[in-house]
Amino acid sequence: MMRMLSVWGEIWPMAVAGALSPTITVIVLAILMQPDKPRTRAMAFLLGAVLSMLFWALLVSSAVWGLVTATERDIERYGRGIDLVVGVLLFAFGFWRLVRSPDPRTKSKPYLANLSDGPLRYQVAFGAIMQGRNVTSVLLFCAAQQHIDIAPLAMWQALTLTAVTIAIMVSSIWLPMLLPIRATDTLHSRLNPAKEWLSDHAKLIEVGAAFVGSAYLLYRAIA
Repeated sequence: MMRMLSVWGEIWPMAVAGALSPTITVIVLAILMQPDKPRTRAMAFLLGAVLSMLFWALLVSSAVWGLVTATERDIERYGRGIDLVVGVLLFAFGFWRLVRSPDPRTKSKPYLANLSDGPLRYQVAFGAIMQGRNVTSVLLFCAAQQHIDIAPLAMWQALTLTAVTIAIMVSSIWLPMLLPIRATDTLHSRLNPAKEWLSDHAKLIEVGAAFVGSAYLLYRAIA
């Protein structure tokens, strides 16, 4: 149990930083403001996001499977190397996101207009795509997952840490779902300011999360 808590102490900052996803939160709020089964469609979107994270977990775990028999020094060196690479990638992404000029074609976010239509599998697929294209979350999750995989943990402990990490990473989806949603004009007017604020500050939040995650990983790799 102490080893499990020790690994958790290493990865929880990555999970928290990866949970900052204003674009996804705006999408969830838009889904919850629809009149047709808003919670069910939001749950389908959440399912897609979780499936996307499970895909990355399996991919990372299979990539490091051969290292579980390596020496402790090799495992530690591998972990520090991953932290360094992911930290550099996060910094590069944050810098690119900071200097990139906004595309006026994406200002209206036309994909938000059709979230109340079609079968639920569309929301599942959309959730998987949106979570999978969230560069900051994916990079931080991959770094956290490799720490879980190379740690000397029991299977149930590793699975528990992976599940908790995923739950935190997708909290940008399930936290808005905790609101007492009703499909009324009053609720729409109350949620709109939050949705607009997140849309206006999405770039700042994403850049901040990328830089914070990068600083943490680079410190772990170099210190």
